[in-house]
Amino acid sequence: MCGLLLLCALTVVLDCGREFSRRFRIINGVQAVEGAHPWLVAIFSNNYFVCGGALITNRYVLTAAHCFNPESQKFPLNLRSFFAIGGTNALTDEAKRITRRLCRVAIHKNYKPENFYNDIAIAELNEPVDVSGKWVRTICLPPVTDRAEDINNKKFTIAGWGSTQRDITNLTMQLLEIRVTGGSNSACKDQFKDYILINTNIQMCAGDIEKNVKDACQGDSGGPLIRLAQDGRYRVEGVTSFGVGCAVKGMPFGGYARVSVYSSWIEKIINSMKTSAKTCDYTLSSHGSEQNKVSNVTFK
Repeated sequence: MCGLLLLCALTVVLDCGREFSRRFRIINGVQAVEGAHPWLVAIFSNNYFVCGGALITNRYVLTAAHCFNPESQKFPLNLRSFFAIGGTNALTDEAKRITRRLCRVAIHKNYKPENFYNDIAIAELNEPVDVSGKWVRTICLPPVTDRAEDINNKKFTIAGWGSTQRDITNLTMQLLEIRVTGGSNSACKDQFKDYILINTNIQMCAGDIEKNVKDACQGDSGGPLIRLAQDGRYRVEGVTSFGVGCAVKGMPFGGYARVSVYSSWIEKIINSMKTSAKTCDYTLSSHGSEQNKVSNVTFK
């Protein structure tokens, strides 16, 4: 298959962070109400579910760098096989989704796969989608800041189509969501100290602190850690990045890239892509077969 993004409708962000249905990898999650997360997309490669992502403009998707890891043999830097589904809670709902190709992906130039530092990327669609309807909308970015806010006890939502059972990679075809609580910077460092050195300037943790039965899991990577701001809009505060298993006892937290410190980088990358806009290097035939060249994946 050619690299695609199946969405339902990406114009500039005029009214980000608004749900049509307002309610609140997912282990022990609940089924999301239709329209509850209109910015979510699911990215595939060769018919394998790779990652989630969040629509931040009518043409650009925020996701994780490791979704396009150049060291991975399964998902090499080749967009010809990439596609995604959005605009619907059910991945099998063909009536609501619209096809878009992935033209380019910009990975943060300081991405470090060994410790998930700067695990953030921007994917560009071949053309915009309509974000003025019910089922596809953009999510807001947080204010620009270089300060590592301690998110201890703050409430968030994560949603995705990832595995619903520990150590099992089978996906759920229906979008699930859970509420999680932010962990302190010190608790985040302590949980992962035997695995990686957490940099709380660019990383943060959230999870099911009370019962340790809810978590993001395989397939939820790249998806947004969502927070309802005081202005009534939803913001993407984190990008799902790493963890140790799924809802493992004694390890309640999952790790997230801290989006607020990348807001300037995101704006710079999108402006650069807009300035150098071009036609995709390949086309999609009516049967979904790939034609011609590989598209661009760059480190910026």
